[in-house]
Amino acid sequence: MIPTIALLVPALLACGSPSAGTGDPGDGGVAGPLPADDFAAEYAQAVCSWYEDCGVLVEVYETWEDCLRHYEDAMNTYVDQAACDYDPALGRACVDEIATIPCDKTGYHWSDDSPCLSMCGE
Repeated sequence: MIPTIALLVPALLACGSPSAGTGDPGDGGVAGPLPADDFAAEYAQAVCSWYEDCGVLVEVYETWEDCLRHYEDAMNTYVDQAACDYDPALGRACVDEIATIPCDKTGYHWSDDSPCLSMCGE
């Protein structure tokens, strides 16, 4: 069975707590808040990397570029909607949380307190 994760649905984005630093490897810090204009691309990169790392990318998408295009388009639409009051700190945490999802789980769902569920406001 192909692992599926709810984070792949725009309404169930994953986020976490704010991070310190700029994300520049030279400053020793982790990435800071993620501006709305950059969120979709970084989210897509994280999700597609998860698929690839878990060995299921080619089972779900024909190419890496197809995966990126799908998630960038979906996340741009989600964040650009009028009802989304995007929080850059939660957006960063959402992208960071994706890397923590284990490959062996199917039907992954965010916990009720996941920042992904609140990055666009309540």
